[in-house]
Formats: sequence, structure tokens, C-alpha cells
Amino acid sequence: MWNFAIVDESTAEGSKPEFGGTITVPEWKEGCEALTVYMNRDFAYHWGGLYQWRYAGVNRSDVKEGEVPVLIMDKLEVDGAVAFHDKDGNAIPYIELGREYCTSFAMGSSSVTGALGHEGVETGADAPANMWADAADVSWALETGDPVQEWGYNVNGIYVSDFVLPRFFGLGSKGPWNFGATHSGPSLRAPFTLAPGGYAIVRKIGTGEKQIYGSIGEHRAMKKLRPSSRTMKRLGVGQEHVVHAAISRS
Repeated sequence: MWNFAIVDESTAEGSKPEFGGTITVPEWKEGCEALTVYMNRDFAYHWGGLYQWRYAGVNRSDVKEGEVPVLIMDKLEVDGAVAFHDKDGNAIPYIELGREYCTSFAMGSSSVTGALGHEGVETGADAPANMWADAADVSWALETGDPVQEWGYNVNGIYVSDFVLPRFFGLGSKGPWNFGATHSGPSLRAPFTLAPGGYAIVRKIGTGEKQIYGSIGEHRAMKKLRPSSRTMKRLGVGQEHVVHAAISRS
């Protein structure tokens, strides 16, 4: 079972109106309830697992043993120095979210809850960020939120991210390939394709070359290309890989 524990370290700077304003404890609890429903009712039906989200408080010490720390910051720690380990010294997954990249708490694709849902479904599908699926002459990273980055829907009035289904990573599979399409939402046109605003991490089979496929908005690129992100883990920071990022400034 995955237990996500939110620690809100944001200050008055990160709680400015343009970043969504102050998030109250009742709002956090409402958001956690919606994220729990989202991942157990929708995501787990297709990908498996059990999930629980809770608001832990404002201190990292409030995270319990075995929980996935979810750190809400004003700005992301660019140097990627944040790390968490269990009692045996083993690294454990964690999630970081910078309020500077959000415009609301629970409305739209740039919301706090949308970003948390995105990170949650990607952790649930591949926590170590090391799985790939072959598509013709390239392999796609098994990232469930990136291809449909700008799509989402509401759970109990809280915005959450759309995600791709397992069949998305199978050549020749029959659709639908994203969850939203199973409930009258927009649909991807085929496996291994991108929605408008979506992107993927791909590597050329047999070469080791990796790149970001698709056009990432500049504000999202700044988040995705920081050293501690799942994206940079995929791309192999410090390894001999050629990295290309298509960044849109529009």
C-alpha cells in the first residue's frame, strides 16, 4: 500500500494569490480525500495497488515510517539535495511540488491537486522511474501522466490529472488508451501518441540516446529538468547520453 503524506512548507511567498493563495487545513483534507478516491477508484482499477493520501502537517518530522513524503514548497530545491531513507538506510520515493508552478489549489491543469495526482499515478505505476516500453525503433519511459499532461477531470469538485492506461504502452492495442476517454473525455488517437501539451521521454533502441519528445511549456520544463526530478533520472544525469528538450515559450 502506498501512503502519501503531504507536508506544507510553503510560506507567504508561495501562498500569493497568483500561486493559488493560502491553502487551509480543511482544503488539504478535502484534497487528500479526493486524491485517495481518484487513485483507488480510477487508477488502481487499471494499474493495481492501494493508496492513501493524508495531510501530515508543516514539518518533515510529521511523516511516518513507510509513508511517501510529499513536500509542498515555494520553489523547488534546484540542486536536488532532498533525499529520504528508511530506517535501514534505503532510499525511498518522495514527491516535491513548487507552488511557483501552480495557479490554483484545485482548478485546472496548473493546480496543486492536478500536479499531485500526476506525480501520484506515476509513482504508483513505476516508483523507481526505470521501466520502459518498446515502440517500433524507440522505447518510451513508463510515465503515466506525461502524455496527457494538460488533460484532467474533477473528483468531488477537485481537479485531478488524466493518465494513460496499460494498453497505451502496447503497439497495436485497441483503445481507449487514457482514462478520461473511458468516461466521455478527450481520447488519444493511438498507443504511443501525445495529447496536446503532452510529452514523453524516449530512448533510441540500441543507442542509449534519450530525449524528451513533445513540446514542454517553459514553466513545466523548469520543473521537469531539475536534477532530482523523475525526468532527469530517466534521462540519466551524469551519464553519457545525448539529451534534447523541445521547450515551447508560447
